[in-house]
Amino acid sequence: MAFMRSLDHAWLRMGLWVRIVSLAWMGSAVVYGEGSSMPGGGVGYNAVLGKLLNDIPAFAASVETTMTNSVEKTRLVIPMKMAKREDRLRIEVDFGKMQGGGLAVQGLGALQKVGMARMTSIVSPADRTMFVLFPDLKFATRVALSDADLPSPGSKVSKKALGKESLDGQPCVRQQVVLTSSDGGKTEATTWEAAALDRFPVRIAFRSEGSTIVMTFSGVRLSSPDDDSFRVPSDYKTFDSMPALMQEATTRAFNPGN
Repeated sequence: MAFMRSLDHAWLRMGLWVRIVSLAWMGSAVVYGEGSSMPGGGVGYNAVLGKLLNDIPAFAASVETTMTNSVEKTRLVIPMKMAKREDRLRIEVDFGKMQGGGLAVQGLGALQKVGMARMTSIVSPADRTMFVLFPDLKFATRVALSDADLPSPGSKVSKKALGKESLDGQPCVRQQVVLTSSDGGKTEATTWEAAALDRFPVRIAFRSEGSTIVMTFSGVRLSSPDDDSFRVPSDYKTFDSMPALMQEATTRAFNPGN
């Protein structure tokens, strides 16, 4: 089916962006719009951001992620909501609220057509599982997490204070952070830790060849979110795979009476 192919292409075009949303990014391919591969069949989870938030037992916040590609001269702004309870993470995104340009937004129409423009990811590292939910459809699918997606016991985080800086009137300590995996691989980031929020990183910046990702947190609450927020609702239909979910979403869009 031609539309199904366009939906597949839409998913690929938005691939790197979905990494960010699902905390699955921070890997090798940084230039968004490449449609690069991901663990978990396109909505994977990666350990780097999870490691940065590892020492924070609970929080809820709004997040604005800005992706700048100096090579293609494009900029994408993605609003989302994020919450954490113990080791579990929840990320809510509305694709339709993205601002900017580039290949990442070209497939948006196809996703909206089938009701997949809003997405929620629930990540449970202890269970090696991520559930991807589509609230407009009440569909969900389980994604298995591999060893590469999860923080390894031997990984380390080192910080070097770069000075004090105020963000939106909030005193912060700017830190240079280096995350070293058990195999020696390194990822660098800059964080702004707010003193009034128990050193919560209210801004995290990643830079690589020609690209920058900046995540800015606002409305941070350090209380523990409700446990039900990290479960798949009982009225959702759960699929064995993302392709199966996409197939039924497409069928429902074109045959609403069935």
